Amino acid sequence: MSAPTGFGKSACSVAVCRWAEHLASVEGSPGGYIFCTQKLLQDQYEKDILSYKDSRVASLKSASEYKCCKYENCAIGSRRKKGRCPEAGSDDSRCPYKQAKNAFFSSPVSITNYAYLFTERAALQSFPTRKLAVFDECHSAEKGIISFIDLVISEEQLDEMGVSKFLVDDFKIPENLSTLDEFMSWVKNKYVEVLRQHLDLMRSDMEASKADKTLLKLDQHVSKIQVALGAHDKGACDWVFWKDADRKGKFQYIARPLDAAPFAQDLLFSIGTVRIYMSAWPGAKSIFCKSLGLIPEKVAWLGLTSTFPVENRPIYVLPVGSMGKSNFDKTLPSMLKVIGKILTKHKDQKGIIHSHSYRLGEAIHTHFKDSEHGPRILYPTNGDDRIVFFNQHIESKEPTVILSPSMTEGFDFHGHLARFAVLAKVPYASLGDKQVAAKLERNPEWYSQMTAQTIVQACGRIVRSETDHGICYILDADFLRLWSKYENLFPKWFRKAVKIV
Repeated sequence: MSAPTGFGKSACSVAVCRWAEHLASVEGSPGGYIFCTQKLLQDQYEKDILSYKDSRVASLKSASEYKCCKYENCAIGSRRKKGRCPEAGSDDSRCPYKQAKNAFFSSPVSITNYAYLFTERAALQSFPTRKLAVFDECHSAEKGIISFIDLVISEEQLDEMGVSKFLVDDFKIPENLSTLDEFMSWVKNKYVEVLRQHLDLMRSDMEASKADKTLLKLDQHVSKIQVALGAHDKGACDWVFWKDADRKGKFQYIARPLDAAPFAQDLLFSIGTVRIYMSAWPGAKSIFCKSLGLIPEKVAWLGLTSTFPVENRPIYVLPVGSMGKSNFDKTLPSMLKVIGKILTKHKDQKGIIHSHSYRLGEAIHTHFKDSEHGPRILYPTNGDDRIVFFNQHIESKEPTVILSPSMTEGFDFHGHLARFAVLAKVPYASLGDKQVAAKLERNPEWYSQMTAQTIVQACGRIVRSETDHGICYILDADFLRLWSKYENLFPKWFRKAVKIV
């Protein structure tokens, strides 16, 4: 179901789960699951739905989100003794995570996120099939599956997990692995065994206060390796493999399945007999269905229009030049000049600037930090800072502006929190990701659809109700090329708001 921002998808999700309690003709446990992409979206569900204190609705997150009676959180507590918290033991009443989990599986309306679902399905297969499953923000399901299955191994990871400091044999990641088979063989026969040894050492010899966070990271990394190895061994699809450099310049190996569809049956389809996919814009039916291995003829498709007045949500295309890699330096001065004019026009209003890349984000931040607009601009430089800066933006009485490459989804800038949004760069997925490059070669429309979805989501961060209003500015001239060839990949309600200047 395609339903624009503000339609009330969360309320619809709960309503259909309640309906599924009484579906006698459908197999599965009564009620339904609701899955969302991010913890932030899950928080919104909790705020919107659980605030009514309905005991028949329960929300569940990973164990690391629950405070343990002894350790920092329940994920760490359970790992100190290989799966059983020494404080809670078998007494669920002493463990907040177990309490939340029991409530989740006993409630007819159960809300969690994709990451938790995938982890539980891969490790324990503990999700019983229900009559209904709702997959919110379903346009991200393909990417979520790929990210769960793939394998990234880097020098930086070894440092973060404390592996390098404690190994006596000077373990190093070899730099000469050239094929996927060589890489997977090394991971299975050498890398994972070294990590397991280090994990056992940490559990038995190190003080909890010093090892907790590192232990958790290491254990999660080992679990992810097991998932990737298992998926690769099944031979369900082709993989891509390459060596790259991370943001700090250290090398890393990446192995990634080419398609999500072969894994969707186990991770998604078997969860609910009836399945509803929701998004502000899942894209063209044929492309979406193919991405998950759905048969279009067997999928009902409902597209709803926006009820927000088009004059409240204009999208102005002001092409200052191409922001592609080869034109970046040439276009940047014009880009900064126009952004400055927009900031001046909205000098008394809050807003958001979508940079899409840290390179452009750094350039914008550096240019304006010593200007009159500098104090307004909040620039989170990593994923962990986004929530911190977003909350600062909410609480500030000043006309703050968030600058970020990665806040196109999940964040709600309703009302005065954003009267304008700037898309400084068309958010094409990086072709440095060999999986993306291979998919583009097979299906150019898939690549353009992914870009269109991100643009729709980015513009959707502002104007969140029928009485809300805000202006979006698209500055990258590459949008015109995308629009001229693939305008049909954008929803009609979005197209009505676009004004090319």
